[in-house]
Amino acid sequence: MKLKLSHIVYTMVFLLCFDSVLKIPVGPIFMQPGILIGLLTLLLITLNNINSNKPFLTKNLLDKPTSILLIYSIAHIALAKNLDVYFSILSYLAIYALMYIFINHVYAYVNWSKLSKLAVVTLVSTGLIQYLFINLFNIQLELRGLDSSYYANKGNLGTRMRGFFLEPNWYGLALFSWLFLYYYHQQQKKWTDYGLASLSILCLYLSENRTIFILLAICVFSIYAERHLKSFRRIIPIAIVATAAIIYFYFSVAVNDFDDRSAMARTYTAANIINIWLTDNLVTKMIGHGLSNWGYYSNILEFSRSNYTFDQALTRRDNAEIYVYLFEMGAISFAIFAYDLFNIGKKSRTLSPPIFVACLYLSSLFYPIYGFIMYLIPLMVIRCGIFRGQQNANPLN
Repeated sequence: MKLKLSHIVYTMVFLLCFDSVLKIPVGPIFMQPGILIGLLTLLLITLNNINSNKPFLTKNLLDKPTSILLIYSIAHIALAKNLDVYFSILSYLAIYALMYIFINHVYAYVNWSKLSKLAVVTLVSTGLIQYLFINLFNIQLELRGLDSSYYANKGNLGTRMRGFFLEPNWYGLALFSWLFLYYYHQQQKKWTDYGLASLSILCLYLSENRTIFILLAICVFSIYAERHLKSFRRIIPIAIVATAAIIYFYFSVAVNDFDDRSAMARTYTAANIINIWLTDNLVTKMIGHGLSNWGYYSNILEFSRSNYTFDQALTRRDNAEIYVYLFEMGAISFAIFAYDLFNIGKKSRTLSPPIFVACLYLSSLFYPIYGFIMYLIPLMVIRCGIFRGQQNANPLN
């Protein structure tokens, strides 16, 4: 069973590295075959344990912060303007939770060092293929039913490295996550490991993800500053995210003339949400306007810079996640995130794993990461290691 499970996970991760080239429509969302394999395997494992009276469900539940967030999200059905939209939005978090349970179950059966290396090599290879196709042969890879016009009039979006992902940001986030897991799990690093890491950094450079480079620098610093900052690991993750969020919202409100169009799209909307939140009554400040209601209110109140026609699909979120959460789920959601960051800092035996989790929180300041979390297997692996107390004691070896 161990060998079979490891083979299934290897297949699942390999397929996930091809992202949009393999995505198929399932109801209101597109689903990747790698995710379907994980969910189906979890179902079969659950049925097998039920039939054999094994206590699978009592040993492989989510960690406490994730469970609290899931329960709180389910409770928000009471505020939903449209139940179809609500269940569509909730499905992303629910699938992430199920994939997390699956990874928790197979965690001990998989050599994550070898698997993360496979993922990095695959992502680098597909990235180079796509990049050469567009920049040498002027051939745009058309994925998930979208033609090359999708990249027209969007600056250099179509010529950046993105592998088989629709956009460079998601490719960069996936490569960054697998690269961290790969580097962290290599007990005895060889010149080939440093070579692959260098090639991965080159690919991240060609994807032109400024945010990813900042996150990468933070993670590298945390690895090499381990011996000096280890005793502060309980507070550093939450301090980093809290400081970044405060600065983010401050500049959103105080500065409204950014030259960068991408930054302006986010800060303009963030400033509007802060102003709305400040005028809300206390109850709404705490619980928000309801999970899944962003599209509804964005069309009516016209607070989003990206929703310039004010008739977007009700299931669409925005260019960043942090202000969507504040609007939809209020200050309580931020309290849950703070509890999570403090908890992982407390339970981790080393500094870099909670810093990695904190970096994915930071990505929510710039990316709509909610719809992508189900694909972030490295996040699930790192969290499992933290809560199981099974971590690499010296990532510099």
